[in-house]
Amino acid sequence: PIRDLVIRAASGSGAAMHVALPCGRVPQCWPGSIVWSPDGRQLMFTLRTPGSHDYALYSVAHDGSALHQVLAFHGTLRDLRYGPRAALAMLAVPGADKEVGATEAGAAVAGDLDAPTPEQRIGVLQGDHLQWASPPDLFVYQYAWQPQGHGFIGTAAAGDGDDNWWIAKLYAFSL
Repeated sequence: PIRDLVIRAASGSGAAMHVALPCGRVPQCWPGSIVWSPDGRQLMFTLRTPGSHDYALYSVAHDGSALHQVLAFHGTLRDLRYGPRAALAMLAVPGADKEVGATEAGAAVAGDLDAPTPEQRIGVLQGDHLQWASPPDLFVYQYAWQPQGHGFIGTAAAGDGDDNWWIAKLYAFSL
C-alpha cells in the first residue's frame, strides 16, 4: 500500500496539504506515530526507510511546509508522546532486525543464537539523539508520562518481547 501525509484544517476550510515524503511514494514509506506538538505548530512523525528496519523522526509545519529530519535511528521508533513539559518520548528498539508487534513476522532463527534479545526502551528526544529512560534489560510494551513529567509508567518484561508479554509488570521509570 501507498500512504500519503495529508494535513487538513479542522474547520474544514482550505485545501488539503499533501506533504511530499523524502522516500517518495513507495511501499513501506509512510508516516507513523503522528503527533501534534503541544503548541499545535508542527507535526512529528516516524518514517521507515523502505527495505530496512531503520526509522527517522521528522517534523513538518502545520501548513505542510518545512519538512525536516530531526533524528536518524538505526532501529524502530513508534508511539510518540509529548509530555507535560513539551518533551517528546517514544518507544525505540536499537538495531532492530524485525518490526515490533504480535502481528509482525518473527526474526529469522539463524546466525548467533546467543545474541542479546532486542530491547524496546523508552527514549526521550534530546537534540539529535535519544536519552534512555528505561533500563536496557527490559522490553517496554506500553508507557505513559507521569502527570508532572518527571518520568513514566509502563508495562515491561525482561527477555524477548515476543514471548514475555504475559509476564509483564507495571514499572515506574524516572527521567
